[in-house]
Amino acid sequence: MDGFGVEKAVGICEFVNKDCTGFSGILKHRFSDFKVSEVSLDGEVAILSDRICDPSILKKEEPETDAQVVTLEILKDAFDPIIMDEALLQNILDQRDSVTTGLIPCKEDRTRIHHTIRALFKGRLQSESTGDQIVIYPRRAVLGEKRKHDQRNTQPVGQHRFLRFVLHKENMDTLEAVQLLSKRLHMSARDFSYAGTKDRRGITGQWMVGRSVTVGRIMGINKLFEDGRLKVSNIEVAEGPLSLGDLAGNRFELIIRNVHGNDEESIEKTIGDFKDNGFLNYFGLQRFGTGNVSSHEIGLALLRGEYSTAINLILSPRDGEPDERAATARRHWKETGDAQAAQTMFPHRYTAERQILAHIARNPNDANDHLGAILAINRELRLMYVHSVQSLIWNRMASERHVKHGRTVVIGDLVDGPTMVTEENIGNYTADDLILPMPGYESVYPKSLDYAAALKDLSIDCMETAFKPKNKALWDLPGAYRKVYVRASNVEHLLGRYSSTLEEISKSTLRPEGDHCGLWIAFTLPSSCYATMAIRELMHRSTDPQTHKSHTLLHNQDANE
Repeated sequence: MDGFGVEKAVGICEFVNKDCTGFSGILKHRFSDFKVSEVSLDGEVAILSDRICDPSILKKEEPETDAQVVTLEILKDAFDPIIMDEALLQNILDQRDSVTTGLIPCKEDRTRIHHTIRALFKGRLQSESTGDQIVIYPRRAVLGEKRKHDQRNTQPVGQHRFLRFVLHKENMDTLEAVQLLSKRLHMSARDFSYAGTKDRRGITGQWMVGRSVTVGRIMGINKLFEDGRLKVSNIEVAEGPLSLGDLAGNRFELIIRNVHGNDEESIEKTIGDFKDNGFLNYFGLQRFGTGNVSSHEIGLALLRGEYSTAINLILSPRDGEPDERAATARRHWKETGDAQAAQTMFPHRYTAERQILAHIARNPNDANDHLGAILAINRELRLMYVHSVQSLIWNRMASERHVKHGRTVVIGDLVDGPTMVTEENIGNYTADDLILPMPGYESVYPKSLDYAAALKDLSIDCMETAFKPKNKALWDLPGAYRKVYVRASNVEHLLGRYSSTLEEISKSTLRPEGDHCGLWIAFTLPSSCYATMAIRELMHRSTDPQTHKSHTLLHNQDANE
């Protein structure tokens, strides 16, 4: 199966700019060719800087003082343009009764309000979201409650309950980085929280929060890792830990080497079309696993209630198994049925395999307890399998909708809300508002597409049973929504030349002359969007890793001849 065939198998079929011929190129030739930095909910990019630490937190903590005097003008400036109602702002300032804002549909705007209330009123006012509105009310003392100053003094001297910092890492994934940090700083991995995981192959910057740690220990990371694989900067006091998803997006900076297949004028036009029209917001190939058995194949067996099939897919021998120890374990299980021995043969990172075999080894007289074996897999992994099926269906429906209607909004579409497009409101929406559901028992489905037929094609007969099984321990899938089209923001690029395939390339080193053509491009994507899908649209080339590997090998061979 070629690269486009691999993509088509998981519903990745279409391009927004169909007439574009794209261009070829080599991605991630060096890990420094791929840089990604998180964008916080406040719009701050996690880039390593010379500002290692906020100077104010290096000083000994001063006794707590009264909150600053907040005036109406300060409130106006702080909330502009989200809340402009002067009477409502005055009621907030009076701090007598609870105040409910108008509708604030943007999550980032609501987050900004919460942060501002905490920063300005130092705990005298509290806020909480109720739907798209925010209730702001005076904090009431609770009988027996300790003052904030007393609580703060329970921390050892110099230690802060939470410190936020930028973690810069090179050629290392987030989990590996956290394990290294916890080991070197003699802390638990659970003391570090972050908004998202970053891949190994690249240079990445992300926000991280350390719990119950001193500034000196965090600053010491730069000395512990003098090779530069891990660095920190921008250390500051945080209000609490980070949760997965606490980011607005990611800023990408890429080098594409050996660009060819089109003249420079055509490539410039392709980049312009990419800026203007965006790309289909597909779930990338990473969502479906990289092994011979895809995650969605296992997920489909689970959703159909075929637990024995799912177990066989997880445990059976696979072509191209990357780890020889795992290949041996799979063969041993198939040939002997010895669960205990096979479990010990699997490397520890093969979590699902080891958990299933451990359950079978503990219950040798109940070989048909397939449900029990599935429940032995940790919940996060079970959800990964079934989420990949939801992603497969979403990709297929996005492709079908694009083939039928392109970027034209039609009656029966879904837009943010979710809201059904009707004859009365169709003029209010553009393609940028379109969403599609990931199937679930609470999902609203567009009338313009037949989701029931899509589920039937996958032999999922009863949506209610599949997504909300009687055994709630298995999974619970209410559904979610995802933008159909996404446009990258703040797109910058430079097309230039370089001489050697081995040289380090950056925006500043590309020049007018050289043996090879290279492209530096940077852009920002919202959270949960796949950069691989943006690059696919830009280059009109498959994102299949094996296809890319073959192109890279050919490039290296040509360079050595």
